[in-house]
Amino acid sequence: MDSICSVLESISEDDIRVQWLEVSLAVCSRIMFVNSTAFIHKGLGEQILRMQDILTAIDNGSTSKRLYVPRRYLGHLLRRLETGAQLPPARQPKLQQNEIVSFAPPQESPGGRHDNDHTDFSSIQILPTVDEILSAEAEYLPERDPSRWQLSGLAGLLDRNFRLLREDSVGQLRDAVRQAI
Repeated sequence: MDSICSVLESISEDDIRVQWLEVSLAVCSRIMFVNSTAFIHKGLGEQILRMQDILTAIDNGSTSKRLYVPRRYLGHLLRRLETGAQLPPARQPKLQQNEIVSFAPPQESPGGRHDNDHTDFSSIQILPTVDEILSAEAEYLPERDPSRWQLSGLAGLLDRNFRLLREDSVGQLRDAVRQAI
């Protein structure tokens, strides 16, 4: 936009300047129509005010019909900018972009809930034990936050996948038996 205004200011012949100004204002108007946040952009507003100064310099108080369309576009743009200026400033988001939000309370690491709860997943039996069925504590399931995983690397990947697969396949059976008892 800055270069467009510079070109408009450098044109000496008023007829060509009016034509180019009209096209420039039409494009700006279309940008404002298509991009819903353009009217709050300060840089765009400054350039539109610069175009207003160019139109005023061409106008010299005359009521020329050749300036009717550029005035109409400019009036529309200035109203949109005024609306944008009246809006309250946007609130900044409180979260960082890479921050992970957890809505689940922190849980204890695996091991000790019942006789089938071990830190080493290879020691866990596939089918639930009686002690596991009667236990009131929730099963350990890995969280989504990688910083809270108990193991990393291949061992951690196998551990997480085993625990999640076991919960998906056997968890419903365990819960149904618990309800029946």
